[in-house]
Amino acid sequence: MNYYNGPINGATSRELSSAIGRYQAENQLVADGRINFDLYYALLDADQPIVEDPTAKPNTIAYTPRPDSQQGPLTVKLDSDRGNRPTYRVRELLKARVQMSGDGVLYCYYRDISGTIARIHPNRFSPDPFMKSNVAISLPPENSPFQIKFDKPGKEQIVCYGSNRDLALPAALKAADLTPLKVGSMDEIGKAFRASNPSIAEAKLDITIQ
Repeated sequence: MNYYNGPINGATSRELSSAIGRYQAENQLVADGRINFDLYYALLDADQPIVEDPTAKPNTIAYTPRPDSQQGPLTVKLDSDRGNRPTYRVRELLKARVQMSGDGVLYCYYRDISGTIARIHPNRFSPDPFMKSNVAISLPPENSPFQIKFDKPGKEQIVCYGSNRDLALPAALKAADLTPLKVGSMDEIGKAFRASNPSIAEAKLDITIQ
């Protein structure tokens, strides 16, 4: 689209932020120069091809749970800076936290007001699905260019699925991170995961935007 002609290397720069800001300003978006859902959706609506992420992918790691992770059922805790049933205002940013009671893998999905669902963890800024017991992480990741800014009133939701053993992503969930999945609901995602791991743990965060 001739907004940016610098290196495609997975790193942010002043030139990239400036290019994003110009595109946002010319397409009725908040011109903050940041990578966010609104930018992705605008590019998809414009029917522009999105190149494959050129950043190096982590090698697949065979995961073996520690014995103490099997002493009880795995649980996932998901909340926000405003509690477990948060209310935000339009243009505010989401600040959520998630942790698991044992070592394992975690996948988190976000449903916006329109019903579009995308994977927000792991993602290209935080690509490792493996988590240590009782260590909380931020959603979106801290100090990353990816943010979730609320743009209209309504209801949105995050659902996280955790397991104390590695998970094989179902075919319907193998789309790139932060891009819309071809699924109809969060329940469809849960059913797909439980088909291979009936004991998967789940946590939901219902969000109200005023």
